[in-house]
Amino acid sequence: MDSLFGIPIGTLTTYLTVILAIALALTAVIALRNPVVLKMATRNIPRRRAQSALIVLGLMLATLLFSASFATGDTLAHSIRVQALAEVGQVDEVVFSDELEASGRPRFIPEDTAAAVRDALADAPVDGVTPSISLNVPAIAVVSQRSEPRLGVQGFDPAQMAGFDRYLDEDGNELDLGSLGPGEAYFSAEAAQELGANAGDRIALFFEETPVTISVAGVFEKGGNARDSAAAIMLLGDLQEILGEQGRINLIGISNDGDLIAGETHTDAVLDALADLLDARALDVDEVKRDILEIADAQGSSFASIFLLFGSFSIMAGILLISLIFVMLAAERKRELGIARAVGAQRGHIVRLFMFEGAAYSLAAAAVGSFLGVMVGLVMVRVLAAALGSFDLDIVFSFRWQSLLLAYSLGMVVTYLVVVVSAVRVSSLNIVRAVRDIPEPPSQGHRLRESWTALLASYANGARALMRGRVHHTLRLWLISAGCSWIKLAWVLFLSGYLMVLLGIGLVNTGIGQEALG
Repeated sequence: MDSLFGIPIGTLTTYLTVILAIALALTAVIALRNPVVLKMATRNIPRRRAQSALIVLGLMLATLLFSASFATGDTLAHSIRVQALAEVGQVDEVVFSDELEASGRPRFIPEDTAAAVRDALADAPVDGVTPSISLNVPAIAVVSQRSEPRLGVQGFDPAQMAGFDRYLDEDGNELDLGSLGPGEAYFSAEAAQELGANAGDRIALFFEETPVTISVAGVFEKGGNARDSAAAIMLLGDLQEILGEQGRINLIGISNDGDLIAGETHTDAVLDALADLLDARALDVDEVKRDILEIADAQGSSFASIFLLFGSFSIMAGILLISLIFVMLAAERKRELGIARAVGAQRGHIVRLFMFEGAAYSLAAAAVGSFLGVMVGLVMVRVLAAALGSFDLDIVFSFRWQSLLLAYSLGMVVTYLVVVVSAVRVSSLNIVRAVRDIPEPPSQGHRLRESWTALLASYANGARALMRGRVHHTLRLWLISAGCSWIKLAWVLFLSGYLMVLLGIGLVNTGIGQEALG
């Protein structure tokens, strides 16, 4: 998973880590300047251990959801990567002619082009270059009369296969390409199953109208150089003779240094080394492995985004829970806070007190939530593996340290921001009522209702005046009714911003839904 909501994971992690570091640094500076307030804030944590544990569990909800979503996204991206790369194996790039035949496939090129490519990559991080022919043709098994409409037939030169995958049978034994005779081919397990063929059976290949019959020399279970899951592997010279294309090929495979996934990191260096040769010989290059990895990462990011969207309601509930927790703490310590205010503590001191205590809770909650989220992600992966078992996709759990750092930073930033806002809110208390521990006066909800009523009435009056202005061909009445107070203007701005947020969320959801379906 390389992006989240279209933002690269590396960039998002860097920004959130910097924001978190700045916030913690400012908190540390404020704590050093207010050691007494810091001591008052931290002394309550060990005194009420059960309460502190419950608070940490409540604060970790958002971080747990972030971590679980990232774990699921990383797992699906990794599983799709492994599944897709099993088709191409060690082939990282493929060179071919940029001219097409009438059928739409690349034209054949001289076989010595592979030697020119090998010379151009002499100093590049490459461990293999092999010429080949790759075609998709219909095939029919002579005995079973079963057919395969698109059998991938490929021809390789065994002497130039260094750096590429070996072909293994079901017992793990290597199949020797050099032992193939004229008219023989190794078939993949899927191709043999589709054709109902076994070793020694005859297969008719329709390169043209007249079929060419070859025999099955063996069946391989593993081998990643075939570009199709249903494939037949022949000697390059034998396939050239069948096609009448002696000394010509249509593909050149390149294997970069590194393992199955790490080889993609050298693609840019290979493309730079081939730039002059491609222009001189009218060739093109396909970044096979990079394209597959990008598709896999996009799918993993889509799944992670979907899980985050579904979990957004739980995240909002967690934010509300954080606010309620600090309201509860303020209510429990109401008399203590009132006495502190009575003896000279300012409202800013109360804000810092809750901020320091909330920062301690948030640091612990983000750490616990990140690791528990990985466990939850593991359970979700098991459920997905059972649900997707019929799709022939092997789900392998995977989680990167970047995702763990992102989950911690994102959870900590969200939690800490809500903590600071809640601290400011609960710091406004009446000293006398707090010392006597008596309830606060009723809320001013009726004023809010009156403001809404006044706002709606002003809009109704404005609309009526506008209609009258149209009748009398004057806008004076509308302009008079449109003059509003600062309160009314604030309400208008608030409603407009709220509608814009809803519209943005709808657009994001729609885009992500289309990307996932695509």
